[in-house]
Amino acid sequence: MLNQVTYISAGVLVLLCGSQTLAMDVDRGTCDANMTAIRDLDMKRYGGLWYPILSSLRYSKHTPKCLAISIDQDVRGKYVIKKSEIDQKSGNVVRRDVNVVSVDATDGKYSLELKTSPEGIDVYVLDTDYETFAIQHTCLEVDDIISLKWSVIMTRDRLPTSDIILKVRNSAKLSGIDLKKVVTIPQTGCRNYFTHI
Repeated sequence: MLNQVTYISAGVLVLLCGSQTLAMDVDRGTCDANMTAIRDLDMKRYGGLWYPILSSLRYSKHTPKCLAISIDQDVRGKYVIKKSEIDQKSGNVVRRDVNVVSVDATDGKYSLELKTSPEGIDVYVLDTDYETFAIQHTCLEVDDIISLKWSVIMTRDRLPTSDIILKVRNSAKLSGIDLKKVVTIPQTGCRNYFTHI
C-alpha cells in the first residue's frame, strides 16, 4: 500500500512540481488537523498563471528553474493545469499537463486526474487573495499510520516584491506551514517568452 501511494504521489509531483522531485515530508500519524482550506474557492479567479516560489519538496539534483503553472479552462469548461520549467541540463522548456477532475468550492479544493485512481488526488488551497499569492497543500494518509505531504507557495509575479513575500510568508505560518522546511524555486534570469505557457 505504501509503495502504491508513493508511486502515485511521485507521478503527480513530477507533473506539477518538477522533474527532479526526490521526496515529500513523511510523518507518523494522520494529516494535520489544524490545516484548513479557504471556503468558497472561486476557481475562475484562481485560474491563470502562477509562479511557485517556495516548496516543501526536496529535490534529488536541482530545484526546478523558471517553474510556472497555468490553470486554464478548455472548450468543455474543464480545468487543465499546465506546468513548464527549464531543463537545467539541456536548457530546453519542458511542459506537462494534468486534468482537474473536480472542484469542491465549499471545501476549498480541486482534484487532479490520476490514471491509477478514479478519485484523483486532492489539492487544498489554504489561502489566496487571487491577485498576488496562493498557498496549496496536499496530504495523503496511508492506513492512518503515516502521512505524505507537501506544500507549494505561489505568486502571480515571477519576481514578487518584498512586501508580497512578507505577506505570503506570514500567511504560510498562519496556515500551519513550517517555513524551515521549504526551499526556494529559482525564478531569476528567466526569459520573457516563458511567461506564455
